[in-house]
Amino acid sequence: MELVLTDSVGHIDVFDPAQGESPSDEYLRTLESKLSFDNMTIYLNAVAKLLGRSHHRNCPWHQITAKHVKQIKQYFLDENKAPATINLYLSAIKGVMKQAWELDLVDANTYLRIKSIRSAKGTRISRSRVISNEEYIKVSQSLEQLNDYKSIRDRAIFDALYYCGFRRSEIANIELSNINMDTKEIYVIGKGNKERKAFINDKLSASLSAWLATRGLEDGPLFLRTNRNRQPLYYSDELGQKYQPPITRSSIKGILETLATSAGVELFKPHDVRHTFATRLLSADVDIFTVQKLMGHADISTTRRYDKRDEQSMRVAISLL
Repeated sequence: MELVLTDSVGHIDVFDPAQGESPSDEYLRTLESKLSFDNMTIYLNAVAKLLGRSHHRNCPWHQITAKHVKQIKQYFLDENKAPATINLYLSAIKGVMKQAWELDLVDANTYLRIKSIRSAKGTRISRSRVISNEEYIKVSQSLEQLNDYKSIRDRAIFDALYYCGFRRSEIANIELSNINMDTKEIYVIGKGNKERKAFINDKLSASLSAWLATRGLEDGPLFLRTNRNRQPLYYSDELGQKYQPPITRSSIKGILETLATSAGVELFKPHDVRHTFATRLLSADVDIFTVQKLMGHADISTTRRYDKRDEQSMRVAISLL
C-alpha cells in the first residue's frame, strides 16, 4: 500500500541525481556488517515505496521534513506494526537524513527536528516456540535414515543451530577456517560486525565431524549447496573452474521446514531453534550473563525476553485456582 502524503506537508519531487549520489547510499556505506546493510536496504526501499518511488536511490530525501517522517511513523502505527519494527524504520530514515545534512542537502534544523522524533513505545511478546526434546529426536532419526550428502549436511546445520544458538546469517557465513575441532570452538561474526566464540559439545562434534568427512577439508564456506539429487551443486566461474556455492541465509528456513515435515513434527523456523537454545540454558539455571554472551546479545534486556521461567511459575499459580 502506498502512503499518500498530504499537501499540508508539501509536495515532494523526484530526487535529482545532479545533486550527487543519494544520501541513502551514503548511509548504507556507514554500516559495517552485510546483515545490517541488507536489512536497512529493505527498510529504506519500503519507505521509498510508501513515498511512491521504486527504490531508495530515487527517493527525494532532500525534501523530506519532520512532518513527513511523523506521517510515516503514524502509518506504521495504524498498520499495527511492532514498535521495534517501527523504530528500525525510524533509525534508517534518521541515518539517511544525517547523511543528507552532511552533504548539505538539508539544513541543520530539518535534520534536528527529524532526529528528535520519539521512538514508538511498547513491546510485543515473542511468538517463537520451543522445540521439545522429543521433536529433536524425531528430526535426528529422520536424518539418520537418509544418511546421504544433504542429510549429513543438514544434521550439522540443525545441530549447530540447536547447540550454539546461531542466527541464520551466522550459519551461512561460517568458513571452514572458523572452526577448530581440536579446541572445540567456532568463531562467527554476529550483529554489528562483532565476532564471538561458540563452543562445540560432544553431540555437535559428532555431526560436524561427519559433515567434514563428507564435505572434505578444502578451504571455503563450511556449508555448501546441494542439487535436486541431494548431491553437491557445482557452478563454473568465468575461467571455467568449478566451485561449490555456499548455502544462503534465506535457504536455511527452507532447510528447517523440510526437516520438520520429514520428521512429522510442527514446523519451526531458525529463530525457534535459537529461542530453544536460550530457553534450555535458562531453564537449566545457567546465569543470564553467560547466556547473553553465548547468544551474542549486546544488551542483556534482549536476553531477558527469552527467559520464560516466570511464565511457567504463573502457569503453576493459575493451576492452583
